[in-house]
Amino acid sequence: GQYTIIKNNNLYNNKNKDKNSNFIIENRCIIENQGNKAIISYNKLTLTDNQNGIINNGSNNQISNNIINGGFIAINSKGNNNQISYNNINKANTGIKVSDKSKILNNKISNSRYGIVNKASNSLINKNQLNNTQYGIYSNGINNQLIGNIITQNKNGITIKGNENNIKSNNIKYSKKGISVNGNNNKIIYNNLNSNNNQIVSNGSKNFIYNNKIVKGNLAIKVNGNKNKILSNNIKKPKN
Repeated sequence: GQYTIIKNNNLYNNKNKDKNSNFIIENRCIIENQGNKAIISYNKLTLTDNQNGIINNGSNNQISNNIINGGFIAINSKGNNNQISYNNINKANTGIKVSDKSKILNNKISNSRYGIVNKASNSLINKNQLNNTQYGIYSNGINNQLIGNIITQNKNGITIKGNENNIKSNNIKYSKKGISVNGNNNKIIYNNLNSNNNQIVSNGSKNFIYNNKIVKGNLAIKVNGNKNKILSNNIKKPKN
């Protein structure tokens, strides 16, 4: 057929017993897809700390509406043009990791070390909810779009290491660091930051910080670098 469907499976602690030694063998991952145009949806996965939930090596796949508890990497996508959407992930070391251009949309990730890790360029990370992680969104690469995400009670809200990214209209609250950017020609625009210790920290040149709403917090905007533009930001009630 032209595509594969993996749907409505309930998989728990995927372990096997070795016949010769009687030891328990823990499988590396529960679902692994090598093909293209697959639909992986409505699965419920319960993982041990060392397991991966869904590993995807193909392109143009849809990974959606899965519920994943625990695990090392809940969803690890290595192919191009995949869409990862409406998944609910809790207590994974890493919620979603992508290595090539992807759309990451409307996922809920909580109680994880890394919420979303984007190692690619030209990805769209839109309308995700991230709560109680060490890194809400951690992104490398060029020309990624991080738009409309809700990030609450994280150690680091959005961390960018790359150039020409667009960080727009995100809501970040009660985090140690709101938005941290290391790179050049990035746009940090129309974001709402509330009660983060360090709201916006920019290290690089020609970054554009425009029309962000910043409330409370310790440090509103810190910039290191040359030819940056900081314009029309609305800063209310900073401690310093």
